[in-house]
Amino acid sequence: MEAKVALAIAIFSTLTLYMITDDQEVLLIMIAYHIIFPLPLIIFSRELGSLTGTTFMRPGPIINKPSHPGVLKVIGWVLLFIPLLISLIGLAKIVLG
Repeated sequence: MEAKVALAIAIFSTLTLYMITDDQEVLLIMIAYHIIFPLPLIIFSRELGSLTGTTFMRPGPIINKPSHPGVLKVIGWVLLFIPLLISLIGLAKIVLG
């Protein structure tokens, strides 16, 4: 259920941006943003939180403890709502003049 709500919000945010701008490149960037950042954090928070041992080309692991899935979900929801709020503010400016 959480995944469906997050996906619906991402679609609504992108459609709101579509009403504001005609720039197709901006819309593609927004869709890519939703696919890369907030949706995976919300949908796969348990799996992403359990990843450890990543080195990022450095000696020794940087991530050596699992992350709490709840924290990842909260970060995902925040990242999901930021573009929506920006889109709604832009739409309100257009509508209200």
